[in-house]
Amino acid sequence: MKTFTALIFFISLLCSVPGNSQEITLQRLRGFEDQNSVTQLYYERLETQNYECPTTNSKFNGFSSHIYSLNSTTLQGSLRITASKHHLHPNNCELVDSETLRDFLTSSYNSTLRRITAYRSRVEQVWFINSKTFGVNYDFNLLRLIPHPFTNEAYLIEYSTFHGLSTKELYFESNQYPEGESYDTFVESRDLSFRHLENSSLRKDSLSFLIKSDTLYRTNDLNQSSEISLENVTSFINPANDSLVITGWSHLNIYHTNNSDLIYWFVDLKDSQNDSVQTYLLKNSAKGDIDNWEVSPVFSDIENASLNTHYYSVSSDSVLFASVGTKLLRSVDAGSNFESILTFDHRITGLYAKPDSAIIYVLTEKALFKVENGQPTSIKQVPVSNEETPEIPNAVSLKQNYPNPFNPTTTIEFELDRSTFTKITVYDVLGRKVRELVNEIRPAGINAIQFDATNLASGVYLYRLEANGIVQTKRLTLIK
Repeated sequence: MKTFTALIFFISLLCSVPGNSQEITLQRLRGFEDQNSVTQLYYERLETQNYECPTTNSKFNGFSSHIYSLNSTTLQGSLRITASKHHLHPNNCELVDSETLRDFLTSSYNSTLRRITAYRSRVEQVWFINSKTFGVNYDFNLLRLIPHPFTNEAYLIEYSTFHGLSTKELYFESNQYPEGESYDTFVESRDLSFRHLENSSLRKDSLSFLIKSDTLYRTNDLNQSSEISLENVTSFINPANDSLVITGWSHLNIYHTNNSDLIYWFVDLKDSQNDSVQTYLLKNSAKGDIDNWEVSPVFSDIENASLNTHYYSVSSDSVLFASVGTKLLRSVDAGSNFESILTFDHRITGLYAKPDSAIIYVLTEKALFKVENGQPTSIKQVPVSNEETPEIPNAVSLKQNYPNPFNPTTTIEFELDRSTFTKITVYDVLGRKVRELVNEIRPAGINAIQFDATNLASGVYLYRLEANGIVQTKRLTLIK
C-alpha cells in the first residue's frame, strides 16, 4: 500500500475535484502456525478511490491492492507485497494499464509469499516468487494459485483457455549466477486436466481431491485416472431435482485437520428453474471413501444466506466455523448443527481457526478480530483517515530485532525506500558468517523476517543489512 500513496498524489494532480472519495477494505485472510506455534496472518488491503477527470468529465474507479502480514503474538505487521494497481493516462485520465492480483499463498515452512498477477491489457502473466519477478507469456487467463497437496516445493496454477479450465503443476528450482547470487526459476512438470480442490492443510498422506464435471475423485499422486470418491454429486445431494448445478467457489476447497480421516466439503447448488441457491455440507469419515458420504443442507434458517459469500475454517474434527454475511457461526458436533455466536458490524471476508484451540481469527471489511471462547478482540483496524495510511520510507533502515534477548527465534524488521536487491547476514563477534537470511530483491516498505537460531550457541551476534548501497549493522543476543 505504500506505493499507492504516491499514486494517489499523482492522480490528484490530474483529476483533483471535490467529491473524490477513498474506501479501504480488508479481505482474503490466510494463516498458518509457525515453528513456535505462533499464528502468522496475511490479508489483502484494497484501497479504492473514485475520481472525476476534468479533461473528459468522466468518472473512474481506481484501486490499489497490497498484502500485509501480522504476527498474532506481537501484533507487529508489515507490508509484504505491493500487489495491484490501476494507472491513468496523464493527458486524458484514461485507463492505460491495469495490473490485477489473481491470488496469493504463503508457505508455512519459510514464510515465503508467492502470488500471481495478470495484466488485463496484455497476455503477459507475472509470477512474484520470493519478491523476484518473472514474466510468463502464456495466452491463458490465470484463476487460482493452489498449494501442492504434498510438497511445499511446488504449486498448482489453474487457468482457463478456449478449451475450458485446466491446471499446471509447477516446481521451483534454486539456481545461482556465476557471481554467486542465487535466484529461483519455475519448471513446468505436467498438465492436469481436472480442477483441483484446495486442502485446508498440508497432508502427510498426500491425499487430495479433484473434480471434473459432476464427479469427485480422490488421489495420492495427482493422477487423472484417480479413484472415484463421489459420482454424480448433484444427484447424490438431491436425486429428485435434475435442474441443480454446482455454482460458486465453495466446492473448490476441502476441509480437514492435518491427516484426519474426517473430510468436510461445502457445495452450493443452484436451481436453474428459479435461480435459488442452497448450501450443503457433505461429510466423509473415511478419507472420501465412496460409501461413506453423508449430506445435509445448512444455513436454511438464515435470511438471504445465498446472497452472501460464505467462508469456512476447521478447528478440530468436531469444531467447524462458518460465516454468512456479518454472522459468525460455529458447529461443535461435526457440522450437524450450526449456531450463530457473533454478529459483526461489517461483512466477514475471511476466517482462520487456530488448530485445536478455542481461537478463531475473523477478518471483516474494516477490522481483524481475535475471537477466543466467543469473545472478540479487535487487533487490526482500517485507518479512520487517509493520514493514517502508511507511507513509503524515505531511507533504508535496519531495526532492532524483537524480542531481544531471544530463544530461539526473533523477528528482524527493515525499511526500504524502493524495491532493491537486499542482503541480511548474521555474523559472530569474530566476524565469521553464520547465516544468510536474505539474498534477493525485496519490495519498498516495511519488511520483516524471522531468524531461527536453534542450532547456534548462546552469545552475541551481529546482523548486517546491505541494500541500495547502504550498510547497517546491529547486535542481537541469543540466550538458551
